[in-house]
Amino acid sequence: MAIRTATAATAALALTLACLFVQVPEVSADSTPPLFYGGFPRTGEVRDTSIVIETQTNEASTIYYMIVLQGETPAPTTALVKQIATSGQGDYSGVAVKSSGTFTSTGSQVTTSAKAIGLSGGIVYDIYVVAEDLAGNIQSMPTRVDERTADEAAPTYASGYPLFAKIAGTRFDIRVQLNEIGRVYYVMQEQGSPAPTSEEVMAGQGNGGSN
Repeated sequence: MAIRTATAATAALALTLACLFVQVPEVSADSTPPLFYGGFPRTGEVRDTSIVIETQTNEASTIYYMIVLQGETPAPTTALVKQIATSGQGDYSGVAVKSSGTFTSTGSQVTTSAKAIGLSGGIVYDIYVVAEDLAGNIQSMPTRVDERTADEAAPTYASGYPLFAKIAGTRFDIRVQLNEIGRVYYVMQEQGSPAPTSEEVMAGQGNGGSN
């Protein structure tokens, strides 16, 4: 009985030692920056004062973005995009930043987005986007996307316009100055007549469709 007990104890000890020497595979650290899937980043809904920025990354990431007028130089570095996006800094090297911010990309080919606001209608912008994963690996260069905001606001006249000039008999000039490129329509009616609608003026008609 004593021999059997010693043998069992020895076997248990050998099993314990074997467990102690089981090699655990080494897990390598993540040192690779995240990647955007094809076609991303891109823009989604575009309005006169806002642009939606959409991304898809291959892993969970923080997305940094900043927006400037098209063609502004110098182009920002990755470090600068991150700095401005997180601090809200308004400009760099004399370049005015029109909008900036951060949002989260979940990875796994899920589209995530953020709305950049504070823009102006009918303007082309350069959007710079950078992704950084949870391990702190950040893309070496920003990705640039160009987009024109929608023009949803009617033009406005500068102060003092429209005006009449060079009045001579039955002839005169109508002068206008707008805040953007546009087309001006006009009709003439007798003084005191009800004002026509915008649609009537564009059709060359007076109030009630009169010619």
